[in-house]
Amino acid sequence: PFTVLLNCMFPTAASAKELANRLTEKYGVPVLAVNCLELTEEQIKQILTRVLFEFPAREIKVDFPAWLLSLPTDHPLRTEVFAAVREKAKCLANMRSVQSFAESLSEIDAVNAASVDAMELGKGEANITVRVPDTLFYSVLSEYTGLTVQNDRDLIDSLREMAQIRKKYLHL
Repeated sequence: PFTVLLNCMFPTAASAKELANRLTEKYGVPVLAVNCLELTEEQIKQILTRVLFEFPAREIKVDFPAWLLSLPTDHPLRTEVFAAVREKAKCLANMRSVQSFAESLSEIDAVNAASVDAMELGKGEANITVRVPDTLFYSVLSEYTGLTVQNDRDLIDSLREMAQIRKKYLHL
């Protein structure tokens, strides 16, 4: 893992920034325009952070809603989401690519949003949380129960009705 330092007298000049961008595109690694004679502590921290983002991504933990994980492994929704995540994970190479991986997860039809919650750059680890639309949860509930559940109110009403039926049944 490395970052290229483009040593120039005027690192904030448009020409220095343009050259840094061209080198980044050409070589596929970060290029920072700096004046090595005048580096500040903040700039050194920025350089070290950039280097850490170049380390390999070793373990990416993707957290899904518990109800999605409780579905059978052959359920179409679970199969679709997991296959899409596996496909999109092929782009993961280094810690720099973790954020774009999380953003790409949001493109999956069954995913509302995905966000990076934590990163351990030195270890190559990251945690990503995936959020799925509530409508899919209610759809799966309806599928498994045979009841029409479109929102929290329907869910509570159905549970209340089932609880009353259960009480009557237990008293028989």
